[in-house]
Amino acid sequence: MNNQTMFNQQVGEEEIIYKELVAIYLETAETSYVEKSVWERVNLLLERLSIKNPKYREYFLTCNNVAKSINVMTFKQKLRSAIEVLAIEHDFEELIYIIKRNREGGGMSINANASANPTQSVSQDVKIDIDQKVSLVVKEIEQNLKDEQIEVIKPLIEEYKKKPTRSATEKLLGGIFDLGKDIGVGIISNIISKQMGI
Repeated sequence: MNNQTMFNQQVGEEEIIYKELVAIYLETAETSYVEKSVWERVNLLLERLSIKNPKYREYFLTCNNVAKSINVMTFKQKLRSAIEVLAIEHDFEELIYIIKRNREGGGMSINANASANPTQSVSQDVKIDIDQKVSLVVKEIEQNLKDEQIEVIKPLIEEYKKKPTRSATEKLLGGIFDLGKDIGVGIISNIISKQMGI
């Protein structure tokens, strides 16, 4: 095997790892906690990267709670940092552009293949559909609120349906919580449960 062939295999593996890390990042966008199997998979991918570059070890994830789950914000911060370093290091598309395209296009499909060795391959296809998430949120609100409560927050619902940005989401959540803390918690927990398939 010559040096050029080795170089191509190394770049290929890093690109595959990059795509899988991005897919995991996008897939965990709507959860509160990240399960052990997910963050262990990220650690495995980071370990493979750290063979060539030890700095990826600083993004390893650890958990000290009994449930072996990690807060999604902690998880995403470390994962995003690792993805950004990898993108810069190998001139891959930056995560910010992938997220932006995902929001603007209403959906995105990433096919990520990772292989532990040349004879073993894992394929993952992630489909993110913003319209489905908006529909789920609106349906849950309509099912759990009285007509007069819906009328109070109707402008916020319409703004969210039109453009489900972070700002519109925060306004809608604020409107729901203004109706009562218990109501807001109930609706949000129902949405999370349904998105996780519980």
